[in-house]
Amino acid sequence: MEALEAGRAVLAGVGTAVDAVEAAGRVLEADPTFNAG
Repeated sequence: MEALEAGRAVLAGVGTAVDAVEAAGRVLEADPTFNAG
């Protein structure tokens, strides 16, 4: 899943857990499948 990879990439770099969650959230928000409104 693309969101998982985005979060993993942040954690593999110098990002924090919060940065990883935000990156995954941005991917999910851009995906029309998960668009809640």
